[in-house]
This record gives sequence, structure tokens and C-alpha cells, in this order.
Amino acid sequence: MPPSKVPKIPLQFEKPDGRHFALEVNSDITVAQLKREVAVEEKVDVPKLKFVSSMEDPEDPETVFVSEPQDLPEEALISQYPLSNSTIVICGPPPPLKPPPTFNVHVILYDDARKLDVEAKLQQTLNEFREAVLLQHDVSIADDVLMLVGKEVVGDEMPIWDLGFAPDCTIHAGDLAQKSICLRTALTSVCSAFHLL
Repeated sequence: MPPSKVPKIPLQFEKPDGRHFALEVNSDITVAQLKREVAVEEKVDVPKLKFVSSMEDPEDPETVFVSEPQDLPEEALISQYPLSNSTIVICGPPPPLKPPPTFNVHVILYDDARKLDVEAKLQQTLNEFREAVLLQHDVSIADDVLMLVGKEVVGDEMPIWDLGFAPDCTIHAGDLAQKSICLRTALTSVCSAFHLL
């Protein structure tokens, strides 16, 4: 049948981030061809497709039955599947997580072995984080060396998120003489974790 005579079918899709879109395609194409069309039209990566069928309960129109997701093999013709009452799910990596606006950071003080929980802000600079420790705990770490995973944190005017801070990370704070202690402790933790594997 010439391409112009091939019937078109409307399909409903769901992206990995949950957004939906519709696309009308020829009914005689394979799943591999459908993946290429979706990639071109929607400018998304399409590693795998699955479909989920839904059907209303004839006795209760407000109840909808939804099937388990089923694979769509690349070589199969899309006409082999009941896709008109289905949602085709694009299986891909989930969207990257957005960092939270505020998060907790543990600060270990080497001079008295205290552990402080500090509420940090995503766009806070390293200097502002040092001030937050003072405001929240009445402890100054203004002149302390800060260590994160065995490395010194430098860049007083950089946002702490860009410096590697993350929710529930641990910062070691101490003077220059304690820098080597921080490094050895971090390395010991890493080595212990490695031996447990």
C-alpha cells in the first residue's frame, strides 16, 4: 500500500518526567521506527517503550482498570498491539533531582569533638555557611580549615553546593594543625568501607 494510503493512528505517550504528548503515526511501522519518530518529533532520548492499557469498568464508568506495563519489542509492528486505548511509556533515566533549597549539614569540631547540625541554604557561599554555624550554634569556624571527604574546601565566595556540599554531608572543622588529622580520618573511613566490600 502506498504510504499516503496507510491509515494513521493517534497515540498517547508519557515521558520519563511524567509529561504527556500525542503523536499521529502510520499504522504499518515497527516499534523501532516509532522510537525514531518520537525522538525526532519530541527531541527526547527513547531507549525503550512500554505500553499500559486502560479500560473503564462497564458497571461503574468512574472505575478504570489499568494493565501492567508491557514491553514493545523493536522488531514488532505497532499494529500488533492495542495501542489506541493505551499510553505508551518512554522508559528512560529519571530526570535529575533538583537540589533542595535548604538541607542539613553535619559539622564535626576537632577541638572538642562536638557534632553540630547546621541548616544550610543551596545558594549560600562558604563564608555565609561559616556565619550560619556562628548564628545557629554560637561557634565560630571563621578561621578553621574545612574538610569534606578528605579534601580541603576552598572558595569562600562560591556556593556551597558547587563545592560538593549535599544533604547530610559531614564537614570536619579545625585549625591547620588538625588538617592532617581530618585527612587521615577521612582516608581511614574510606579504607574501612573498602575492606567491608
